[in-house]
Amino acid sequence: KRQITIDPTFAPAHATLAMSLISQVQMGFIPPPEAMPRIYRTIHKSLSLNPDFAEALLAKAALHAWVEWNWEQGEVVFLKALDADPNNSVAMAYFGHVLMLLKRFDEAIAQVNKALVLDPNNALVQLLSAKVFYGDGQVEKGLELARKSFEIDPNNRSLLRNMDMIYYKLGDYRQSVETQKRILKRDPESLAVLDSFFADRDYNKVMLAVARTREKLSHQRFVPPVWIAIAYNRAGHYEDAIRWLERGLQIHDQDMPYVFMMHEFEHLRQDERFAKIAQKVGVPL
Repeated sequence: KRQITIDPTFAPAHATLAMSLISQVQMGFIPPPEAMPRIYRTIHKSLSLNPDFAEALLAKAALHAWVEWNWEQGEVVFLKALDADPNNSVAMAYFGHVLMLLKRFDEAIAQVNKALVLDPNNALVQLLSAKVFYGDGQVEKGLELARKSFEIDPNNRSLLRNMDMIYYKLGDYRQSVETQKRILKRDPESLAVLDSFFADRDYNKVMLAVARTREKLSHQRFVPPVWIAIAYNRAGHYEDAIRWLERGLQIHDQDMPYVFMMHEFEHLRQDERFAKIAQKVGVPL
């Protein structure tokens, strides 16, 4: 914002602001309806200043994919971004996520492997790649990359959420709870709920309490619906999980596409409502 004030014609500043806004929505800091007009405006401004700028094309591709769920157009613009900058490791890793969400795992793995060769010490590339390997069923490889990313950027909220998902898949509930505590370190009510796990070791009971706490907080501030759905799902309250997934669909929660590649939602795949939600998001089960 300071750079744009100094020089409103500097395309990189507008593109970076757009990607920042998209990331803030996904991490639960800004409600999607509030951020969308600003995201569209900043991307349009950046591309009007430089239509071939790779970072602006990356932001536009991310907009098509995670905000609009227009996967076909997102792929087209990702390829344009990589054509403009063939060595853009972050664009490769994000494109790997689009391919993963479309269940094109071989292509997704190829993209993140290229990104890791180009930029092996980039925490964001490692994090994005970890999720692709996890989605492909290579859980240990995903955890290895997540841990490498963690060494570089230990407070990254998206990374911590990814590690929680992996620990849950591995059945390591203690580490899952410890990781969630790091995510929610500024939320005393949720921390108290999570601490109760260490007294009675009842993970389902703790996740139900977390879900209800998050639902209560959602009346005061924005809480991504997918986060609430995940907690209800882990608690075994599947009707509540579906209810919050439908809410996520309604507001275009940017985490919605990931629900359909998460192993922990496999038991809902036979539910007609779950299938309809996937269809509206535009990703295959």
